[in-house]
Amino acid sequence: MKFRLCLILVFTLLLPCVVLSQPADTGYRKQIEQFFSLMKDGKYPESVDYIYSGSPWMKSKGDEIAKVRNAFQGMTTMIGGFIGDELVVEEHLGQKLVHLNYVVYFERQPLRFYFQFYKPKDAWMTYAFGFKDDMDDWLAEKAKTKYTSRSQ
Repeated sequence: MKFRLCLILVFTLLLPCVVLSQPADTGYRKQIEQFFSLMKDGKYPESVDYIYSGSPWMKSKGDEIAKVRNAFQGMTTMIGGFIGDELVVEEHLGQKLVHLNYVVYFERQPLRFYFQFYKPKDAWMTYAFGFKDDMDDWLAEKAKTKYTSRSQ
């Protein structure tokens, strides 16, 4: 009886440490990896369809998704082929919402891609996705923020 009580006490004290040491649920990263894999293969429209495929709510936004898909379709003629991607911001808002910014490199210029994922129950789904060509403004703002924070 005493041993069992000791064991329960030890387990109760160690459980929070075990739970806290578990890696964060990053199932959304697999979706992003597949998205960029499709882009690497030159399947730009398919990558857009894929990133929205896990969200049943996006079916009602077919026109908006079609605009993004069409923009992707002509992307290589304007900025060249896909070279690579790099995660630069990952911000969690609680345990069920995450925002990620990637710098995505193309032959002519980089673009900024953003992803937002929401996990209402057991699976991550795309909450928002887009890309911007405001890299020069974004870089200037980042540099300004960094400089301002150092001088205080």
